[in-house]
Amino acid sequence: MNKRGFTLAEVLITLGIIGVIAAMTVPTLMNNSTEIEFRSAFKKGLASLNQAVTMNVALDSVDFDSLTSNVVNNTEADSLYALIANRMSTTKFLDTNNDSTDAKLLNIGQVAHVGLGNTADNSTNSGNGNVAMFFTDGSCIIWNPTKGTAWTDPQSKIQGIRVIWDVNGNKKPNRLSWCDTAAVRGQKDKITKPTEDKKGPCTDDNIVIRDQFSVLLKGNRAIPNGKAAHYLFYMK
Repeated sequence: MNKRGFTLAEVLITLGIIGVIAAMTVPTLMNNSTEIEFRSAFKKGLASLNQAVTMNVALDSVDFDSLTSNVVNNTEADSLYALIANRMSTTKFLDTNNDSTDAKLLNIGQVAHVGLGNTADNSTNSGNGNVAMFFTDGSCIIWNPTKGTAWTDPQSKIQGIRVIWDVNGNKKPNRLSWCDTAAVRGQKDKITKPTEDKKGPCTDDNIVIRDQFSVLLKGNRAIPNGKAAHYLFYMK
């Protein structure tokens, strides 16, 4: 009786084909998994902010529009810092003069310019006075205390407090999610400055999902701010 099996060459060819397929599909699967995780964490963060302001309204009759103070490290003032510190489970706070590794990774304080919620600029030319509050799940919120009370953007005419929610704190990539008409399947070269694309609508193809999201604090609600955050929250 003749026994027939695979030759060594056939086995090696098969393994090679499997390796090529894995190399092509595994990075995409991992990237999709990370993006889903970022998006879910963003929605969880918005829910936490909304619960915090609801509790603050019930206990102190103060919502985001009622905040009158920009001070930090004071839990007694009607400030965004006090609302967050009193109503949410926090772990640490980075102030405007912080030059720690965490501050550098998040581009806050005197390290770099973060913008007003729609844009992020990684330049290190000058400080901007931004601060960051960290939470027990590793996420953090970034804002500028000088804009810590409701104000109206002169360009968009939108009133509210603009902040950035980073779903994984100081872990990379520390970049703002945005929509870019030049992106292909959500991918964009790494050196491009992350900014909201104002040339067209967000789609599944041009949405670039990273770990930071724009949020607008207005009245008794925390809502997505900007096209990318809005699309990810409501459309995907």
